[in-house]
Amino acid sequence: MYQLDSLGFIGHPNCASRSIRGALEKRGAVKYGHHHRYDEKIIAQCKHVFCIIRNPFDLMFSWYYRTQNGPHAPGVLPFTDWIAFALYGPEPRHFEGPYDKLYYGFHLCDLVCKFENLQRDFDQVMITAGLKPIGLRQLGQTPNKPTNQFAYRDAYDKEARRIIETEYAEQLEMGNYEF
Repeated sequence: MYQLDSLGFIGHPNCASRSIRGALEKRGAVKYGHHHRYDEKIIAQCKHVFCIIRNPFDLMFSWYYRTQNGPHAPGVLPFTDWIAFALYGPEPRHFEGPYDKLYYGFHLCDLVCKFENLQRDFDQVMITAGLKPIGLRQLGQTPNKPTNQFAYRDAYDKEARRIIETEYAEQLEMGNYEF
């Protein structure tokens, strides 16, 4: 988690957290713990707290490529099996609370940026917080991930799609995301 003046940022994996972190650090933001965690005591000191949401279908597809190094790596779970493993199996590295899954701390944010409109939405967050907007650099692109915006559609089967639609219904609705 990062704090810049009265603005807090909760970063989520594969949601441009490294790019946001870099911009906030340039302004002198303070890091509290791991950037993919949050601290409710720090959040209580903030006038605004924001996070980034991303189409959960694309996010999971990207996360798969990042953690499994692409579908052709030896010994890799097939994508549709990996979805259930990542959400329900022994893959705790990014999950904070029992109900938050990948978007932990989401319920504490009053401002939300969409990954797909990152610079525009981040500028608005900065303005709302009374801070001057700053340009973002693209950091941490997922290697080996197909670049087609909707490449994830071919990777999902009916069950994997149902899991994402169930687990991330709130983010799908908020972001007006569709499969």
